[in-house]
Order: sequence, then structure tokens, then C-alpha cells
Amino acid sequence: MTFPLFVKNHPTDKAVFFIRDPLSRFVSGFYSRLREGRPRYYHPWTKAEAKAFNRFQTPNQLAESLFTSGIFERWAAMAAMKSIGHVRHTYLAFLGDLSFLNKHASRIAFIGHQIDFDMDLMQLRLLLKVDPDIEAPKDEIKAHRNPEGLDKYLSEKAVANLKRWYRADFEIYAWCLDKRKELLTKIDNLTLDTR
Repeated sequence: MTFPLFVKNHPTDKAVFFIRDPLSRFVSGFYSRLREGRPRYYHPWTKAEAKAFNRFQTPNQLAESLFTSGIFERWAAMAAMKSIGHVRHTYLAFLGDLSFLNKHASRIAFIGHQIDFDMDLMQLRLLLKVDPDIEAPKDEIKAHRNPEGLDKYLSEKAVANLKRWYRADFEIYAWCLDKRKELLTKIDNLTLDTR
């Protein structure tokens, strides 16, 4: 469920969600769809995804082609960005724009960060009073992690292109990081008050 839908459909509840750096998210999403979600899931490629992966075998190849001077290569890259499942999904679509986030910031209880997942999960357990024995999956397959050894390299050109393509997402990501700090401070103060 997107945050705008959550706000509309659950007017008295507060949201919890996790964020990830858009570059890392792009690379992870690219490879997840390249392997069609396997081994945990299996969602076959769409025709457009098959075409995209036939042309672009690494995230760097795709990202470098985004704003190239070659018109056909650029069109192919833009079509791939709009067709590859996890790559086309944006924070803008999931969370709304900055004005929406500012307006409904009080409806957010917690923002986790993927690189701090284990620590954030402990914080979330305290906040929600969840049984500490309930753990996130550690197994590589159940956790749906990309296998080791994948080519995750992004050149300067690829990074610049992705920052341009996901410009709104980078702004939303920065907003979420700031809001996260604020929420974590409140949780820390709450924990101190209950000791």
C-alpha cells in the first residue's frame, strides 16, 4: 500500500516504512528482476522486461545509456527503466511528493533504513511492543537477497544519470533521512522516560 492510500484509508493510524538509497535500490531491483525473483519467488519477465534484459546485462550498462547522445540507445534505456518491475517503482509513487510528506509527516511513526536494518528492527520492536523472539529472516533465500558476486559497479556517468532520472526520489530520500533522525530522537527519549 502506498503512503497516500494509507493516509486516505486509515485516517487514525500511523505508518511504518523502510527506505533505501536510490542507487542501491536500483541495482538490487535490476538484479531481482533479472533473475525473475528467483529462488524465493518466480515472476516471469514481461515482454518489455525480456527486451530490456536482452539489451542491458548490468545495471551500469542501463544507467550509462539513459542520457546518451545516441537516440536509439537512449530510447531503449528509458523504455527499460519504465518496464523493469522494481526499477520503475519510485519513492514518489509510494510516498507522495515533498509537499504531501510535509503535510502528513505526523502520520509517520517510524522510518527504517535498509543499511541499519537490524538496529532499526530492534527499535521498532520497542516502539510497537513486539515479541523480541520474532525475527526477520536470516536465510539468504527467505530474506530475498541478491547472490554474492554480482557486478554492482556504477560509473560516475551512471551515477549522474541515475541522480537525474530519480531526482524526485533523491529529494524524498533526503527528507526521509531527516524525518528518521527526528523520529529516532523521540523514540530514544521515550525509552529513557520509561526506564
